[in-house]
Amino acid sequence: ASPRRMVSSDGDLRVAALTAGIQMFTQGNLELIARYDEQIRSMEAELQHARDLQLQGLYSPDPRAQFTLKKQREELRALEQDCEALTKDIERREASSLQALQLEHEVQVEEIASLKQILDGGAAPAMPPGTSVLR
Repeated sequence: ASPRRMVSSDGDLRVAALTAGIQMFTQGNLELIARYDEQIRSMEAELQHARDLQLQGLYSPDPRAQFTLKKQREELRALEQDCEALTKDIERREASSLQALQLEHEVQVEEIASLKQILDGGAAPAMPPGTSVLR
């Protein structure tokens, strides 16, 4: 083999190796760019979501404000539960009071009927007023 051919062959090998290295480097850069593009798209989506929440008044970038808002939501839930329990208790008490008032009314109606009968000259009833309700 002539020296010129050997140099050419060495040069071809170096060029091929250099080309392969450049291709690997370029491929690595393309993969890195693709990862960065994906991260950018993800961050843009997060940013848009945060902006939407901020427009709705549900997001604040301040961690203290977020903590305060979370605490206030928890307190609101607790108050709503308390209100529901109190409403049920009031309804139960009203029903109980209504029953007591109805019973008292019936007793008074019987007493009035008994007193009318006595005033009209009749004998006193055999049963004291209100005892029919207790049967």
